[in-house]
Amino acid sequence: MTKFFIKHGLFKPAALVMMLMLSQLTLAATSIPSATVKVTVKIQEVPCHVNNNDDINVEFGAVLSSQIDSASKDIPLAITCDNIPAGVVELKIVGDATSFDSTALITDVNNVGIKFYGVGNNSLRLNEAYSVAELSGSKLLPENFNLVARLTKNNDAKIAGGEFNSSATLMLITI
Repeated sequence: MTKFFIKHGLFKPAALVMMLMLSQLTLAATSIPSATVKVTVKIQEVPCHVNNNDDINVEFGAVLSSQIDSASKDIPLAITCDNIPAGVVELKIVGDATSFDSTALITDVNNVGIKFYGVGNNSLRLNEAYSVAELSGSKLLPENFNLVARLTKNNDAKIAGGEFNSSATLMLITI
């Protein structure tokens, strides 16, 4: 079978019909042997949960605008699994990045973001999966460990006072 991937405006309809006719003629003339391959996949939900699937609230409290870059909070994570995972369990922080730092989660206050760190103060990129064992510093799937959330700001901006909010989704993936 011949497949054509067409981008908008790449081929005119008459040219496409001609190409399809030529491909069928070429295919019929060469009579290439073929076989059908059947692929079966069973997709299963990851049998693991972060903090019993409860929301995680991180409160930074009052932070002076001059000290934003030094404000951080531990995020305790408890991972439980219904069954022993059949592969490597990975954690992904899913969220939108700030315009000034692609590794910082956007907040509802301009020029303020939140960066995440694993064991050893290793910076985590948003929307990228990391082995839970590596994040926790354990060779096995840990039951409890901490991530760190640290505030960051655009160095060129002045930050107005007030509350800010943000949200991200923690996803567990088994590969």
